[in-house]
Amino acid sequence: MTIHIGVPTLEQHGDGRVRITTPVNSDPLWFESNTKLQASAEAVAGLMLVPALEQGTSIVSDQPLDPVWLANVSQLIDIFSAWWGYQPQPEMFSAGACESSDKVRPDGTGLCFSGGVDSFFSLLNEGADITHLVFAHGYDIPLSDQSRYEDFVQSFELIAAEFSRQPVIIRTNLREHPVFIASSWEKTHGAALAALGHMLSQEIRQLNIASSFAGEHSGKPWGSSTETDRLWSAADMRFVHGDVSVSRLEKTLQIADDPLAQRYLRVCWQNKDSDLNCSRCEKCLRTMVALEVVGKLKDFSCFESGVDLPRAVAKIRRVNIGFLRDWAACADFSSDSALSKSIKGLVRRSKPDASGRLHRFLHRSRGHFITD
Repeated sequence: MTIHIGVPTLEQHGDGRVRITTPVNSDPLWFESNTKLQASAEAVAGLMLVPALEQGTSIVSDQPLDPVWLANVSQLIDIFSAWWGYQPQPEMFSAGACESSDKVRPDGTGLCFSGGVDSFFSLLNEGADITHLVFAHGYDIPLSDQSRYEDFVQSFELIAAEFSRQPVIIRTNLREHPVFIASSWEKTHGAALAALGHMLSQEIRQLNIASSFAGEHSGKPWGSSTETDRLWSAADMRFVHGDVSVSRLEKTLQIADDPLAQRYLRVCWQNKDSDLNCSRCEKCLRTMVALEVVGKLKDFSCFESGVDLPRAVAKIRRVNIGFLRDWAACADFSSDSALSKSIKGLVRRSKPDASGRLHRFLHRSRGHFITD
């Protein structure tokens, strides 16, 4: 059995929206925006790469695929196979090759922007060439969560205007598509971010993806990494992974005085209520603790005030090993002995031990942060 990618159709709506729908194993996969979109075979084929590797099958595309992209993705297949033990098919892709194009390419550079620490840092410190801020509704904010989406869009458009960047919002049912959702988001989100760039190739020539990890963890098995993001590139689209020399804690400290970050920083992945941040999950608490130890948390109205941080940290069972350095640094910086004690306890609980219990825990949880 193969994953079959059909010919896309384009719908132009009266309100200016453009929707591109591509059948994947007969189930429609769509992206829509008020910005010009490109029906990109590379976008959809990239999205199906990890699912195909996990199923031990190949991908058949009714559209031709760019030879530059195919050469890059062959390297991605080797990396993913080494990371996750896949056995790729001898011929992963069946499609005609694109002919070279002499079309005029845009000069724009986009930045994937979710309003979090990584993307705020990239905008403030690496954003001189950024022309577009790009957000996908349907990735971390579900399509069904209209209230939360509308709250975020207000801040997103205000931030874009303040920095004189063009806001681009793409809506998609990707995380509802049966083929795609069979694989873990932790493995597939790099392809999902790259798909946005390919879809916007009439608007931008480069898409920047903020780094998630720093130092020794920047090339770890993860959907978006310094080793893999660039390999989604094609002849008409380049991907650049953000600065991996700066830790998440250092990024948090560097954005702490920005008034827009203080009002609109959005780090939460829980989607528990209409607030941008739940102020209880590991990601919220890691950010809040970093701000607290430098005396800035009180300035961030985007988090709930009055949270008992030592108690909240003590409730976290374990965290991803890639963030232990950030937590440990907070313990060293903190002048609050109770908070420092809670953080040190969390670090101890999260370190791998000789029996490998934490390794098995993280494998079972598929990279999610587990909190009480």
